[in-house]
Amino acid sequence: MRLIGWMSVSLVAACLALSACDSGDKVDTSKLEKSFSTSQPAAKSAVDDVKSAVSAKDYAKAGAALQRLAASGNLTPDQRQAVEDVSAQMRKLVEQQAKDAAKAGEKALGDVQKRLSN
Repeated sequence: MRLIGWMSVSLVAACLALSACDSGDKVDTSKLEKSFSTSQPAAKSAVDDVKSAVSAKDYAKAGAALQRLAASGNLTPDQRQAVEDVSAQMRKLVEQQAKDAAKAGEKALGDVQKRLSN
């Protein structure tokens, strides 16, 4: 019975991990890069941090870099809009991944319960 319990936990973990994988959605940082192309080195560095974090799907790190940009002050309207747009894209993507993971987890638990009842 313990083996089945551990297999169930493993199955749920695998489903959650798979559902968090690339679903084809991307965060477009091109407008952000363009709007900061002539900025100070610190701002350009933060944009590079956002871009590399987004590529690595490390949205927490990307969010922190976006907060640094937003807090830096003296942003042009285009820069402010670009920061807001990338933040919104990431938020939407993370929300969708969380929903997908919850659905996959519910399905996996349902499948395990069915197997245990048989």
